[in-house]
Amino acid sequence: MEALAELERVQTRILHRISDLELSHLPQHFSHSLSLQSSAAAGANVDADADASTTTDGRLSAILLASSVRDFSFKRVPSDYYEWTLEARRDILGAASIHHLCKSIVLVPASSYAFIAKHILF
Repeated sequence: MEALAELERVQTRILHRISDLELSHLPQHFSHSLSLQSSAAAGANVDADADASTTTDGRLSAILLASSVRDFSFKRVPSDYYEWTLEARRDILGAASIHHLCKSIVLVPASSYAFIAKHILF
């Protein structure tokens, strides 16, 4: 169990370092927006307990808000979501129809992994 706890601590440190690196590379007006957690959470329907400067939802919310987008939400789905029928996806997301399903997905570019390995991992 101690090895598992140590692994969790290391992973948490890595995630914090990745977040710090991401924040350091955002344009200044986005970085400033990230410090406005309460307004980002209120305007974007984001969990108020989430730290806007360290969560993916918080960072994306800040970028959208800085771009004057006010009506958006984030949904987390199971890893096999794209294997489901469109009707099942509609149901889990609470969409009015399959035509209302979002066609966007947030991914990390493969080139980022080399940068992360070079500059963050120890």
